[in-house]
Amino acid sequence: MMDVLFNTLGLVAFLLFLPLSFIGLFVLYMEYPGLFERMGMGRREVGLLLVGATIGLITDFPIIIHQGSFLALNLGGAIIPIVISAHLYMILKDNLERQQAILFSAAGLAFGSIISFLITDYQPSMGVVAEFPEFLVPPFASAGFALLLFKRNGIAAAPMAYITGSMGALIGADIVRIPQILGTAQETGSTVQGSIGGAGIMDMVFLSGLLAFNVTVLFASREQKALKRDRDHIDEKERAWSSHLHMAELSLQNMAFKDSIYYSKNAVDIKLSQVEHFMPSKRGYEALRRLGFHSNICKDYKRLEAASMSQEPGFDDARKGLINARYLIAAINAKEVDFYAKPSRRITAFVVDFLVMVTFTLYLLAMFFFLNPGNVSEDRLLFWLLIIGAWGWGFQTIYFSVMEWRLGSTLGKLVTGITVLNDKLEKPGFITVFTRNVVRFPVFFFFLYGISLFHIMHTQNRQRHGDYIARTVVVDKMLAEVIHSRRTPAE
Repeated sequence: MMDVLFNTLGLVAFLLFLPLSFIGLFVLYMEYPGLFERMGMGRREVGLLLVGATIGLITDFPIIIHQGSFLALNLGGAIIPIVISAHLYMILKDNLERQQAILFSAAGLAFGSIISFLITDYQPSMGVVAEFPEFLVPPFASAGFALLLFKRNGIAAAPMAYITGSMGALIGADIVRIPQILGTAQETGSTVQGSIGGAGIMDMVFLSGLLAFNVTVLFASREQKALKRDRDHIDEKERAWSSHLHMAELSLQNMAFKDSIYYSKNAVDIKLSQVEHFMPSKRGYEALRRLGFHSNICKDYKRLEAASMSQEPGFDDARKGLINARYLIAAINAKEVDFYAKPSRRITAFVVDFLVMVTFTLYLLAMFFFLNPGNVSEDRLLFWLLIIGAWGWGFQTIYFSVMEWRLGSTLGKLVTGITVLNDKLEKPGFITVFTRNVVRFPVFFFFLYGISLFHIMHTQNRQRHGDYIARTVVVDKMLAEVIHSRRTPAE
C-alpha cells in the first residue's frame, strides 16, 4: 500500500515538474526582464526553451549505430539544452574572469554528473530511470552548488545552475551509461533503439536545468532583479514615435499649439531615424527625398518644419501639423515594409530549400540501396528507413541553421538574393538562427505554411513566428551589404 502511494506521489510530482517549470520561467522572465537579459536569457532563449523544446520532442538525430541498435540525440530534450548551456557559458565568461568561468563550469559539470549518475539506474525495459524523490536531487543540488559559489549574484549563479543541472544530467545519466546500454544489448542478444533526452521536455536533462535555473533566480539580489531591460529594437519602434504623436494630440486639446507642433515633428523625425540603416546618412527633408518619396510628401515635411519654427502658431497650424505627421509616418511605414524581403521571394527561397532537403533524403536512400545490392531483410530495411527518415527530418535544422549562421543565407535565399539579419540589422549569431529554425518545425509537421505566410504579409517587418521569437528579419542581400559597408570604417 505504501509503495503504491509513494509511486503515485512520485508520478504526480514528476507531472507537476513541467507546468510549474514552464510557468515559473515565463513569470520570472516577465517580472525580471533586465536580469534575464544580463545573464543571457532574453526573449530568444526563453522562446527557444518554451516553444522550441516542446516542438523539438518529435526530432531525434541518430548518432551511434551498432549491430542493429542505435542511440539518438533528441532535439528538445538534449540538443537545445546543449545549445542553451553553451550560450550561457559564453555569457558567463564575459561576466567573470575567463579562468574562473572555466574552473567553475568544470566543477559544476563534475558535480552534476556525479549526482545524476548516483541517482539513476539503467533498466533495459525502460531505459535510464530515476525514482521519486531522488529525481528531485539534481536540480536542487545544482541550484545549491551555484548559490554556494556566487551567493546572490544571479547574473552568474542562474547560468551556472542551468549548466550544472542540464549538462550534469546529460553526462552522468546518459553519456556515461552508453557502454552499459550497448553492452547489455549485446549480452542479451537484443537490440536497443534509444534517445538521449528522448522524453523531450519531460526528460531529466531538460527539467533539471530549467528547475535549477528558476530556483536560483529567486535568490538573486534585489538590485539585480530591479535591472531594466535593454531597448528592443523592433518592439519599441512603434512606441517611440506613437508616444510623441499622442503627446501632440494632448497638447492640441490643451491649446498648447507650439508643443503640439513640436511633438508632431519629433514623431516624424523619430520614425525617420528608425529607418536610417536603409538610407544615406541624411535627416529630415533630404532623407525623405533620398528615400524616393513623392515630392508632395517631402513638401509636407517642409511645412511641418516651417510650422515648428513659428513663434506663435495657431490652432489650424497645430491641427495641420498633426495631420501632416500622421500622413508622413504612414508613408514612412509603407516605405519601410518594402525594405524587407517580399513574400514571393521568401516562398521561392523556401521551395528551393525544400527541394534541397528532399534531394538529401533521396540521396541517403540511394546510398543505402547502392551499398546493399540484392535482397534486404524486412527488419534491416525498416531499421535503416527509420534512421534515414530521422536524418532527413533533422537535416533541416542543421541545414538552415549552419547556412544562415555562416553565410547569412540558405541556397534558396542565395538564389532569390535575400539574407537573414538580427533586429539590429547585423549578422546573427548561431543561437539566433538556431532558434529561428527550430521553431519552424510546426510549419513542417502540421503544414502550417498559410499561418507563416499570413505573419509575413501582415507584420511591419515581414516576420514569421520564428523571426519574432529569434528577433530576426529577412532583407535584400544587396541592401544588407550597403548597411554593412556604412557601418564598417573605411581603411
